[in-house]
Amino acid sequence: MTNLFAYGTLMFPEVWERVVDGRYRQAPATVRGMQVVRAAGKLYPVMMAGAAKDVARGIVIYNLSAEALAALDRYEASFYDRVEVAAILDDGSGAVGAQTYLLPQNHRQLASAEAWDAEAFQRDSMGDYFRYLGWER
Repeated sequence: MTNLFAYGTLMFPEVWERVVDGRYRQAPATVRGMQVVRAAGKLYPVMMAGAAKDVARGIVIYNLSAEALAALDRYEASFYDRVEVAAILDDGSGAVGAQTYLLPQNHRQLASAEAWDAEAFQRDSMGDYFRYLGWER
């Protein structure tokens, strides 16, 4: 079983449930040394290596099945690398290993300089994102 660190659209149940069957335990967490920015010209974010002071906020989703991971790989664009990170749990219990989708250095041109705001996405852009994907809401 694999844990996932989600930092973008997959943090929202209305997106998650369109991509993956089943509910999984989750917990808020951060990953240090990473930054989450808006993809250039897009509604969704990308995560990439940043400075030591950078922190990516997200959630750890625990114990994904192989089927769930395959569905996530299909949902995420092929330009990401799925890599292992140490996610630090917000409850203070320590860090857990998790896979995440990281924008590799050679695709950095796909990232904007604009920080991605999850609350603004949920409030202002979720409907547009669903239309972009061809999903009915």
